[in-house]
Amino acid sequence: MTLLQPLRPTGTDDSSALNRIQAMWLSNLNHDLRSSLLATRGYMRMTLEGADGALTDPYRRYLASALENLAHIVQLVEELKDFPTHNSLDLDTLCVVDLVREATDGVRSAAMKRNIRFEYRVPDAPLITVGDRAKLREVVYEVSRTVVDFTVDAGAVEVHLRQEDKKILLHVSATSRPDAEDSTILRDLSIARGICRLHGGTIDVRHTLKHSCEVICELPLVRP
Repeated sequence: MTLLQPLRPTGTDDSSALNRIQAMWLSNLNHDLRSSLLATRGYMRMTLEGADGALTDPYRRYLASALENLAHIVQLVEELKDFPTHNSLDLDTLCVVDLVREATDGVRSAAMKRNIRFEYRVPDAPLITVGDRAKLREVVYEVSRTVVDFTVDAGAVEVHLRQEDKKILLHVSATSRPDAEDSTILRDLSIARGICRLHGGTIDVRHTLKHSCEVICELPLVRP
């Protein structure tokens, strides 16, 4: 007795067919999630505006916090349409140490005019991964440029690159100006954050009470 095998058209490329199925699955999921979230957000806004009567202050705060978190979920759902595909990334084997130095060259020249120095802490050995060279170079450039823009004159920018487990971590930090705001930096780095997410990574911005600014880029280490 033989088990029935799934029908497979002659000449079908399994990986290509699966990619198309995954794309359609993701598109349908994105549509359904977005529709439900937008409807929920609309009802929450109507409630906050007092469409059916005024709310007490505690309930207003709770609902406002829930609405803020819902808006973040809507933003994440919007990013599902940027699911990595063969068409969205030009993958190549690259040395991250060389890429970081190349990407920060132009920023260093501009920083020198304000007496800002760059301090590098990078591995001696090559750090090899797979990624879109041009896109990742843009990430490093935008991160370092943004940190320099928020750095005090005659200050220092530290570029720290390292491997941790199966991740690549890039820390770009400096003493920022007192008027620098975390939210402004996040808006400036929206494109870089999208590119990192496309590579399966993240970007985080941290501020301390001493006006120290740090941008952390985390990428998966993909062996060629």
